[in-house]
Amino acid sequence: MRDDHLRKGTVAVGLLALVVLAGGCGSSKGTRAAERPKPHVPRHSCTAGERSLGSRRRSYAAFAPRGAVALRRPNGAVLARFEAKNVNHYPTVFGVLGTVRKRDCSVLWYRVELPMKPNGLTGYVRASSVVLRRVPTRIVVDLTRRRLTLYDGGRVRLSAIVAIGSPATPTPTGRYYVNQLLVPDYISGPFGP
Repeated sequence: MRDDHLRKGTVAVGLLALVVLAGGCGSSKGTRAAERPKPHVPRHSCTAGERSLGSRRRSYAAFAPRGAVALRRPNGAVLARFEAKNVNHYPTVFGVLGTVRKRDCSVLWYRVELPMKPNGLTGYVRASSVVLRRVPTRIVVDLTRRRLTLYDGGRVRLSAIVAIGSPATPTPTGRYYVNQLLVPDYISGPFGP
């Protein structure tokens, strides 16, 4: 049952360049929970410090199976505490932006997008408190070209023309992520038919 919830959570995770979420989160089939990507940097060339993680075509998410504490900066003040599951009983998920590594290349902290208001809020969580997963899907929206591109496994799977907001109600821009999939009840649910 626990793996089923994790699978549902990973299916719902896809970093988006543009998403408007009703829950206000600022911010696939998963691999096994114990898998953590190995650094792709040769051991002798690793330097301590912070670096970004992911690319325009590849993203990462971190799950907190025992909950996590987000700090303003590594070893800094507590920004927020998160349970293992959110208010909708889905696993807590963070969009991962970067890593903080030791000289031996081991990861101490992840810089993450936090599933809370205001959108775009970031913090740091201990690497030992989360499980890192590659997110195979990603959506990028180019407002100038009015084009949405869906990447899956780093390859373009869909490219489509999309409508954008008006000057009076502009499309919100930024980097966002989906932290859960909600299937609405179209008959009696709050969103109507």
